Amino acid sequence: MRGLVFICFFAFALITIPAYTQEGTILKGPKNADYGQMGRSIGPIKPSDTLWRIAQKVRPDDGSVTVYQVMSALYRKNPNAFLDKNLNHMRDGAYLKIPTIAEMRRENPAIAKQRSDQDDDLWELKKERHARQPNHRRSAKESYASTKNRC
Repeated sequence: MRGLVFICFFAFALITIPAYTQEGTILKGPKNADYGQMGRSIGPIKPSDTLWRIAQKVRPDDGSVTVYQVMSALYRKNPNAFLDKNLNHMRDGAYLKIPTIAEMRRENPAIAKQRSDQDDDLWELKKERHARQPNHRRSAKESYASTKNRC
């Protein structure tokens, strides 16, 4: 009886626990469909996901919009899914509503690229600042030793 309960519990866990792949968030459905018009979303966002990769997945194959336009439309449709108002800083666990193809086309390609480049620069500055911060605070023993040596 215990063995049967264990097997059922294990099978249920396998069914309900999402599988994570290195590919990141996966979008399933027919090619060239207007997922936005279908009311689809993509997520949950994982730390390994990038807006560029997501935009490539939802971008129509006909080349009618740039990846930058898709990124901008995703941001415009989901502003609360981004931290620091930066395209590079998506909130882990968020779901992004997919914009319609018409919404993607409304984004100015030059402005969308400029925004992406600007956010990339700001993101690099933030990473550099974070890298320069000390990883830990000095312990009480280290603080005492440094004051002892000064006296």
